[in-house]
Amino acid sequence: MLTPKVITGNTCEYDLEVKFGKTTPTVVTYHEVKFFLNHDGLPAEDHIAPISNYVAGTTVTFPHHLTKGRSYTVYVHYKTTAFSAECVESIEVPVVPGVNTPVIQIDEAESTWAACGTAGNSMPVTFTLKVTSGTPLNYSIYEKDANGAPKTPALAAAPMPAPMPGTTNVYQLTLTQMVPAEGKQYIVSLSDGSCESMNKDMRVTPPATPLSPCNRHLYGSG
Repeated sequence: MLTPKVITGNTCEYDLEVKFGKTTPTVVTYHEVKFFLNHDGLPAEDHIAPISNYVAGTTVTFPHHLTKGRSYTVYVHYKTTAFSAECVESIEVPVVPGVNTPVIQIDEAESTWAACGTAGNSMPVTFTLKVTSGTPLNYSIYEKDANGAPKTPALAAAPMPAPMPGTTNVYQLTLTQMVPAEGKQYIVSLSDGSCESMNKDMRVTPPATPLSPCNRHLYGSG
């Protein structure tokens, strides 16, 4: 069994411990175990060097801090013996209130994103975000890179616009992007000037035809 455990860090970040393997009825020793973050193998956003003769249940820690609010998935590649096939398991890192929740939080059920245009062409991509805690002063929008991390530089970075008319906490961010038929994944960062709060991955998919309504998705279902 693959088990992630979030560890209290600072205001903006936290640490992640993981352990793996069968411990009952006897503790299993694996020939080799490798842990990866946000990608099934290298290149990954973070990884732990291969561990030989790994004893099931041994706790190890990813070397870099994680950003509160992000989507993270842990992958483990393991071999029981030197001659056995390599197997893979994965699990999402859980949300633990007060430990890895961000300073600036968003109501996922009432936030949306949308792409409107013909697949393969430039089109407006709009993020409508309902903020429920914290005061966002600046924002950045990233494309999710192949290794699972936010791809730098940011696609957009600017002071937060005023809330939408008739609201005090709903913000709309827009950028122009070429979006393929299979869609793209984005990561939005909100900053209060001292701490960067990120959100779950958001996949945006264009309509099948220009005349179709723009696809809208519940925020955070990525």
